[in-house]
Amino acid sequence: DAQGLWALLLQESHQHDEARQHADAALRQNPQQLEALLAQASMQLETQEPDAAQVSFDTLLQAHPHCGRGWHGLGLVHLRRMQLNPAERAFEQATTHLPAHVGSWHLLAWLRVLRHDIDAAEQAFERALALDRNFSESHGGLAVIAALQGRDADARAGIRRALRLDAQGMSAQYAELLLLQREGRDKAAAALVEAFLARPAAPGGDMQIRDLVRRRLNAPPQRAPDPAA
Repeated sequence: DAQGLWALLLQESHQHDEARQHADAALRQNPQQLEALLAQASMQLETQEPDAAQVSFDTLLQAHPHCGRGWHGLGLVHLRRMQLNPAERAFEQATTHLPAHVGSWHLLAWLRVLRHDIDAAEQAFERALALDRNFSESHGGLAVIAALQGRDADARAGIRRALRLDAQGMSAQYAELLLLQREGRDKAAAALVEAFLARPAAPGGDMQIRDLVRRRLNAPPQRAPDPAA
């Protein structure tokens, strides 16, 4: 167990060569050792080996089905492949077994936005906000929900809260884009889209919130309900 724990600590410090040695040693002693499997799978994901990472995460979850970090990692593998339904199921498991992980709630929320399940997305953003009220993306995510529901005043208030916490907040900028589009300010909206799509890819190639927002930008627009209707 000590070898596996060292492997995980070294992997989290991006010392992959040493982490791999400790993980291999731990897995020779016990092929189901949790921390060693988690370190191995996480390194494979970071080094863009999704096939190997999926095998490792599957092996881990067969032996440790309640490991939230394992489900989160499997969700990232599916996101790398743009397998959105399996990714959503994996993040649902991640939030069940690791309910205090804000990142899993955010990725789950954006997956639900992508398939237009706005009420479920709102619930996920609310859970994230309850965990950390100072995280810009939670306020921005709820602003996106408000904009999609046609609650423009709530959306603007959420955007202001988010941008006070992070002037470059992605979710807040996307909420602002939705409002610009509905107001018919096409040039300003197009400029915001161009700036957003110019953002660099997520570190290590992982599919993260920015990549899901970018996918949403390329999806067919969905009209918000008319508040006056």
